[in-house]
Amino acid sequence: MKSCVGVLRIKAKQAERLGLKSRSQLSPLLEKCCLRLSANESYQSASAEIQALTGVKVGHSTQQRLVNRIELTLPEAKQAVSEVSVDGGKVRRRVEPKQACHWRDYKAVRLQGIYYGAFFDSNQCLIDYVNSQPLANPLVCLGDGLSGGVEFGQGVRHPTEAVGNFGLVSPQRKSLQGGWVIEASEAG
Repeated sequence: MKSCVGVLRIKAKQAERLGLKSRSQLSPLLEKCCLRLSANESYQSASAEIQALTGVKVGHSTQQRLVNRIELTLPEAKQAVSEVSVDGGKVRRRVEPKQACHWRDYKAVRLQGIYYGAFFDSNQCLIDYVNSQPLANPLVCLGDGLSGGVEFGQGVRHPTEAVGNFGLVSPQRKSLQGGWVIEASEAG
């Protein structure tokens, strides 16, 4: 088994006592280090960093397999969400040398300063995630309105509605830049 201190020979009884998965080739700590590095840089760079830091070689394809096997779930708010921040940007997808690179959109949302979610090429998933949370009245929203970012728009709770939905509109619409408050009326 590869570990942060080198290659270790682990017998079946030792693996059972340590709670290691059968046929696992990486220690839990080395696996965690690989995942953390892969989250912040390319698989090739993560592989080089692991080798530089530990002396243990973990290939870039192994890094990618580790990431792909992890199931991440979005957090659910435990209380009503009173503030939402949304932003977006571009990510360059790596391709073979001498081919044109592909730029894709991502969106990130922060609810209540505690819960985070990120979505790749899927505005609807972000909208559905926010709408699935309990939203407070008033709801304070923050977004930059730039073309790489997102805006709240049609479908958002309006002052005349008690219940509404979170929505995204095109970046060409500049009327909701910066911060704003969405509040349901007393009558609704």
